[in-house]
Amino acid sequence: MNYQMLVNIIQQIEKYESQLGPLNNEFVFAEWLLQQKNQTQSIEFVKEENMEESTESVISKYIIFLNRYAKMHMKKMLTDSAINNFDDFSFLIYLFPNHSFTKMELIEKNVMEKTSGMEVINRLLKNELLQQSTDMNDKRSKRLTLTEKGTTALAASFAAMNTIAHTITGNLNDYQKQTLLHLLHQLHLFHLPIYHQKK
Repeated sequence: MNYQMLVNIIQQIEKYESQLGPLNNEFVFAEWLLQQKNQTQSIEFVKEENMEESTESVISKYIIFLNRYAKMHMKKMLTDSAINNFDDFSFLIYLFPNHSFTKMELIEKNVMEKTSGMEVINRLLKNELLQQSTDMNDKRSKRLTLTEKGTTALAASFAAMNTIAHTITGNLNDYQKQTLLHLLHQLHLFHLPIYHQKK
């Protein structure tokens, strides 16, 4: 028996679980091993292509690029929609179908600065996609809900947003999507307390 191979497999399982959590399926693990092998060359190419940049710098750059690509696809797909961009969609979807939040609650859920968030809210109010009423628990605050027009516009955008979501994730397979989701979620959990602390 090749004991060294067993040691190597155990080390790979430890690496998998440190990155993605407990291993419960041997087929998922086998696919992950294959992905590790297949990605080696592409990772080396990225580093070679960006010799002057650190790994962290390249990651940050590609995240920014992805945001720009997403905006490009949304602008094209939502041309004839009452919802013009992802900020509008994101604010509305939190209220769908019958939810209600104060203005600041909605802004914080979207991880935005107050000024930028208020611009989105005011635009949605002006376009009659949102309506506001006095908060019963705090008379100084306004609660937001969807209007009938907002609900209709949001429902009409679901097909386009689904297409956009698939376009943004490109040619990634299911395993790669789950891995990316896991890593982005980790970064979200890291940065969210900093956002709240800043406030």
